[in-house]
Amino acid sequence: MARLLANEGFLLRLTPADDRIHSVEAIVGIDGVDAEDGNIDVAITLANGVVHQRVFMTPKNAATLLERWRMTGEAHSGAYLAGADLVFIPYLSADHIQSAVLALLDEGKLI
Repeated sequence: MARLLANEGFLLRLTPADDRIHSVEAIVGIDGVDAEDGNIDVAITLANGVVHQRVFMTPKNAATLLERWRMTGEAHSGAYLAGADLVFIPYLSADHIQSAVLALLDEGKLI
């Protein structure tokens, strides 16, 4: 199982790929996050100082959560997974996160 690991203590800090971005950071913990079946809270700070919080999630993690909730009764027994700030990416990696952040910027979804 591949893991997305921290590069600075418990923090994953990505080098800004664009001058519109000041920083992209996420707390991943000492053991990292499952890159295929995981989710991560990401703070995106733009050059203008605006901070956006997004949850980056893999499709496999969505299925895992829905199945778990079906068993526990959460979210109306796994009937839904909702979040205004969810961003689905195929795999949790620095490259996939950077690409998604740039696409969100280019599409005007982070201003």
